[in-house]
Amino acid sequence: DIPMPRLQALDRCCFPAPRAAFLRRWIGPPHRALVAEHDGVAVGFGVIRPCHDAHRVGPLVARDARTARGLLRALVAPLEDAWVLLDVPDANPAATALAARLGMAPVMRRTRMYTGPPPTIGIERVYGVTTLDLG
Repeated sequence: DIPMPRLQALDRCCFPAPRAAFLRRWIGPPHRALVAEHDGVAVGFGVIRPCHDAHRVGPLVARDARTARGLLRALVAPLEDAWVLLDVPDANPAATALAARLGMAPVMRRTRMYTGPPPTIGIERVYGVTTLDLG
């Protein structure tokens, strides 16, 4: 129930381009989105979606690891013994550590490469990318 401008502001701190239309579609069924708030301020959000024989979480954006952990646990809570995938950016060591603490294990590695300077984004807030195709 978060107003879209607030969700877009959270996303914009971690993604180098506006993507309002994409977000509106991405958070709708069959995907499920949750927002974490603290004192009425949105401090993180996450989305989970079905894919093949698993569920993928992404994006998972949070001000800190505690918030990311709470969002991730809430997103996967309704699932019974489902395989959950989370694409964690290596550039955020707190995200890698969180996934390891939750018993997640790497199944593959990918490297993000740029032809110019990388975009300036708050990678320390990204605990899971939206998709490897969309960032």
